[in-house]
Amino acid sequence: MKHAMMLELTDGKLFFALIGDYPQKVIDLATGTGIWAIDYTSRAPSCRLVLGVDFTPIQPDWVPPNLKFIVDDVEDEWLNGSNYDFVHMRQVTLLLKQPEKVLLSHSFRHMKPGAWIEFGGMTYCDDSSTPHDYKVQGMLDASAEAFKKFGNDFRIANDLEPRLAAAGFTKISVKKLKVPIGTWPKDKKLRLIGLYFISILEALFRAIGGRPLIAAGMDPVEIEVFLAGVRKDLKNTNYHSYMEYIFWTAQKPK
Repeated sequence: MKHAMMLELTDGKLFFALIGDYPQKVIDLATGTGIWAIDYTSRAPSCRLVLGVDFTPIQPDWVPPNLKFIVDDVEDEWLNGSNYDFVHMRQVTLLLKQPEKVLLSHSFRHMKPGAWIEFGGMTYCDDSSTPHDYKVQGMLDASAEAFKKFGNDFRIANDLEPRLAAAGFTKISVKKLKVPIGTWPKDKKLRLIGLYFISILEALFRAIGGRPLIAAGMDPVEIEVFLAGVRKDLKNTNYHSYMEYIFWTAQKPK
């Protein structure tokens, strides 16, 4: 569902980096189910190698010969080759404890000169139509605080330009696209994106459960009431809330 939403959001593009033709050697960090990597190889069947790396082995067994999946922690030292033309990572920057190490040091070292990197994350916004006790915002804030205790930064995607520059990357650029929370937009395409996104958020909130709220000091009854309010607010079309998906691209100097 995430991949389907991203294709709608990006008008079918798999990346925004100014690469031109599809690069020949690509690594997809935190590949998840591998659907981005699979889509890439279907569009570029002549590419030499697409490598998907993830901590969990949830990728399919039957894949094209130029696509490989390996189980590894992207925050460890890379043991899976170098001279990549393109390093890609999507929607997981907030889960990294050492983003400079993964996104900058490791990637830069394993890219060939002139190669590109692209990764993304999300940040919360609204148009002031939401009430002060908007439960979705409360859940996102509680989750951000809970993750922060483990060294993760929910909002790291906002502030990556100086880190990229310090690592040696050039031609740094950012692209921001609005992702509605819910079906409130008049535009048909944005409504579809919003429908995908509330399903994604509902799945996320179910996965993390009440743990962020426990960390915030709520008791079980308060948590149940709050989560019911979250589900209700997600589908309230009077609230014009949205998040921005942020795409960072940069090049290793030639």
